[in-house]
Amino acid sequence: MNILLVAQCSKRALQETRRVLDQFAERKGDRTWQTPVTAEGLKTIRQMLRKRARRNTAVACHWLKNNHQTELLWTVGNMRRFNSQGTVPTNTTSHNILRSQDENCWQTGEAIALMAGMSGLFHDLGKANAMFQAKLKPKAKGPLSEPVRHEWVSLRLFQAFVGDLDDQEWLRKLAEVTPNDDRAMLASLQTNQLRDGLDREHGSNPLFYFSNSIKGKNKIFRPLAQAIGWLIVSHHRLPQFYKNCERNISPQDYEHLLTSNQLDPLCNSPQFKHRDDKELKAVWDIKHTPMASKTWCAKAQGLARRAGRLPQLYQADWMSQRFSVHLARLSLMLADHYYSALPLSESQTAWRDKGYKLIANTDFKTKRAKQHLDEHNIGVAHHGFLLAKSLPRLKSILPTVGRIKGLRERVKRTDETRHFLWQNAAYDMASSLADHSRRQGFFGVNMASTGCGKTLGNAKIMYGLAGEQGARFSVALGLRTLTMQTGDAFRERLKLSDEDLAVLVGSAAVRSMYRDAQQESHAEFFKTGSESEQDTFAEHEYVRYEGSQIDGRLKAWLNQGRDKPDSKLSKLLSAPVLVCTIDHLTPATEGCRGGKQIAPMLRLLTSDLILDEPDDFGLEDLPALCRLVHWAGVLGSRVLLSSATLPPDFIQALYQAYEKGRQAYREGVSGHENDSIVCGWVDEFRCHSEFIEGAESFATKHSEFVDRRVEQLSRKTHITQRADLLEVHSEDDLCSSILSASIKLHREHTECSPCGKNVSFGLIRLANIKQIGKLAQRLMQQKVPDDIQLHLCIYHSRHPLIVRAEIERHLDAVLSRGNDQAVWQQSVVQDPLDTSAAKNHLFIVLASPVAEVGRDHDYSWAIVEPSSMRAIIQLAGRVQRHRKQAVSSPNILIWQKNIRALNSLSPAYCRPGFETKKFTLGNHDLSDILLPHQYQIPSAISRIKRSEELHPNDNLVDLEHAQLKRTLFNAEQSSTVAANLFWEKNIHWSGEVQAHTRFRQSSPEIDYCLMGDSEDWGFYNLSDYMAPKRDSFQKIELVDNPQIRSWLVADVFSLCEMKAEREGRELEDIQKQFACFSVPEGSKNNTQKPHYHPWLGVF
Repeated sequence: MNILLVAQCSKRALQETRRVLDQFAERKGDRTWQTPVTAEGLKTIRQMLRKRARRNTAVACHWLKNNHQTELLWTVGNMRRFNSQGTVPTNTTSHNILRSQDENCWQTGEAIALMAGMSGLFHDLGKANAMFQAKLKPKAKGPLSEPVRHEWVSLRLFQAFVGDLDDQEWLRKLAEVTPNDDRAMLASLQTNQLRDGLDREHGSNPLFYFSNSIKGKNKIFRPLAQAIGWLIVSHHRLPQFYKNCERNISPQDYEHLLTSNQLDPLCNSPQFKHRDDKELKAVWDIKHTPMASKTWCAKAQGLARRAGRLPQLYQADWMSQRFSVHLARLSLMLADHYYSALPLSESQTAWRDKGYKLIANTDFKTKRAKQHLDEHNIGVAHHGFLLAKSLPRLKSILPTVGRIKGLRERVKRTDETRHFLWQNAAYDMASSLADHSRRQGFFGVNMASTGCGKTLGNAKIMYGLAGEQGARFSVALGLRTLTMQTGDAFRERLKLSDEDLAVLVGSAAVRSMYRDAQQESHAEFFKTGSESEQDTFAEHEYVRYEGSQIDGRLKAWLNQGRDKPDSKLSKLLSAPVLVCTIDHLTPATEGCRGGKQIAPMLRLLTSDLILDEPDDFGLEDLPALCRLVHWAGVLGSRVLLSSATLPPDFIQALYQAYEKGRQAYREGVSGHENDSIVCGWVDEFRCHSEFIEGAESFATKHSEFVDRRVEQLSRKTHITQRADLLEVHSEDDLCSSILSASIKLHREHTECSPCGKNVSFGLIRLANIKQIGKLAQRLMQQKVPDDIQLHLCIYHSRHPLIVRAEIERHLDAVLSRGNDQAVWQQSVVQDPLDTSAAKNHLFIVLASPVAEVGRDHDYSWAIVEPSSMRAIIQLAGRVQRHRKQAVSSPNILIWQKNIRALNSLSPAYCRPGFETKKFTLGNHDLSDILLPHQYQIPSAISRIKRSEELHPNDNLVDLEHAQLKRTLFNAEQSSTVAANLFWEKNIHWSGEVQAHTRFRQSSPEIDYCLMGDSEDWGFYNLSDYMAPKRDSFQKIELVDNPQIRSWLVADVFSLCEMKAEREGRELEDIQKQFACFSVPEGSKNNTQKPHYHPWLGVF
């Protein structure tokens, strides 16, 4: 192709651009180049420009077509130097005619910056105590933690300084502060008995004191002091009642914690319960705070005078405005992380008072004193203020997805693409809503059926919503393997490069590698006195992104003061498109300590959010997902939900969470509380949008959309999946029933291979891994008809990591049925067919629930152990997923009872499932608890539409809907922490709700790896990674059955050897990292050893 390159760079960026482009093209002017180039050459040019891009870089690439037309291919750098077609303006002016910066001005922006700055001044005053200073001395011995954490001491010092002054009065006092005020503050600390545990058991709640103290005969409310006090005490961790506090607090009373005496040192320092009197005296032994420093006083005076000129500061109830106070906290935490991590050589000595000698932290390596305490507090205040001032324009300076052909390309009508045509209408709808959604927010629901291309359609919707400004969005998924799969799909089908796309993954294998090092490191940070110096990312998290990153002062902040040009935080924030597991975004609300909120909050603040299959998570995880969507609304993101099986109550909860969040965003940004939200609904039949005000209006419109969808689904005559119940009476005859059913399904849904043999690919899905090994062993003992050959693959998550990856690689190739003939070219299919004389071949995958979520597989038939209706619908989406051939007989069989029900256990449909001890079914036979229309033609109807009257004790579907409503909206049972408490009540300032409804709260697991070679090998416990201990597993011997052969068995040792040779690493390191798996810890009374077989895995 022939291209034209136009550079609108300035300063040194123009020199760098010329240096790159002169290598590839001829200059046609001072800022113009033209050359013919291949696609690979064009990619190389773009990569080199992006790697060398600076703040003043701006390059546009145009394709010169044969019809004398041009098309903008891409831009690098500042896109605002060109319009949407890549045209350069005729004239420019420095006068602010359009006042475009007003669009990026937050109503509370100045207040946020001032709160971050002033809280930074006071945040570490508590480190001046004798016990903390003694801990920082070289070779100091003694406890690593104080009975009262330094944040709480700092809060008490701030309370002593404010006294009974109102906000205007204490600001005037701060504007005139002198080193002499330090003695008065310390005297007030003792006089007013604020030394918890020393003067009395514990003092009053300081945050309540700021809102409810008496001055003369009047009650005074000091919202600014209350907000700054909260910022001080929460800059490391949100207040939370720990388990050993023995508090009996009803969830309905959580919102009153801020205004009650329940808040005390135990909410911040659980060790306060077992305090030592000697240590307590040392904690409150404070001779001088940084207020005795002249430089600290000078900085405080400047901030206080500026604050005094902003009446808004003491007129708003800040603790009810979550947008403002949490962005102030974000700025404070990031500034603290940044300044704490600066090396000694970059310390600002000008901020030190020569007469003030107390220190804030020590060097991590040398253990020598690093930053003075006055300097540290000034530095955090200074950078916290500047960082908060930069937040409103942050999104506008970050890279975006420009004109990507794969995102703009329309789906053409063919037989193969007819299921994807809805993407055109969805993109058109999104494009028409771009301006409105930018001002009013967007809440979208994509309910297109399985196999209709939701993943790519979602990206096109977000691209359309972004308009000419360019798209920035995050795709949050539930599985790590699905994350990689989605990233590959975006690269291949949408033509997104690694310069546009970041993939963030964290491996369980690598987690064990760093466990010991992290524990030691955590203790070391206590010794250095700076928890803020810890990374905001875990070591095992890896960001794959090669595009341009943010430059300037913000780059230094994101690198946390370290020499890290490839900072993971910078990559995460810079990438226009991020694909990650949802675990990397939930810390925005769930990360209550250690600065883990910083990265996901910045990402939500600067990009939109796609939640892919959010209803695949267990019931206990849904409150955390609601909190994430609420926080996306608080930070101004547009949100798109994508799943064919979204229940109405879950969607309603997510909308209400988003609506309340959006209200908080409007309060902080524009000052207006109420406005309509742009809502959109999409499926393969139609697209619809509305401007919604209020939850009731949304519920009505969503119900109307679902009714039309149900009507369309009910009209379908081309039925590709039909289901029936499989009669099972006991666990003893289960195996023979499954084998007979498999053979029957094979004969009815077989294919003829090129060699003339009958072949089918079936899935047998069990609810739990521990039953898979037992069933496989029993199957090997079954007698099979002479003309039948079974090829059995065992697929679950407890294979060694490298083995599971190999199994998935083969399954992806075999079960991708877009091209019917491709499967017969796979050696793992052709070789078994050639080596057996049997006429009928059943390739069966015996799997756990990992097979039903996220895998793009097409099976001929399936047999499923029931756990929930959601699981049955998801599994049905893997039968005839690609071929979509009409069937007249059932190709899915559902057991009448699961294994727990066969053993008369109750609850039966649990783990996974919705049945609990409190909410059980009266019967566990599916023929009694499911109506024929709910399962005979599996569809999303039973999930997306709820009966007007629920019978949760008599119907499995009704039980799921009832449990969802109870978990999300329970207002009757005060003992239950319902999801809506988080956005309905003013409890955002604490971590209490998160502590009761944690995300992915699973049972403890032990990490193992297989080490050795094929002759001498064993299992090693990775609890101590550097010196793993050999452990014993119970090895399984299988009965040989010539008519049932293992299929897709991978040799873990040869795979590890090949990887070690390929990467030039030690075999032992590879085995520790990739031959690993996790096993539930189990109870102390359970002494049974895990079972292992190379084919069966661990169970």
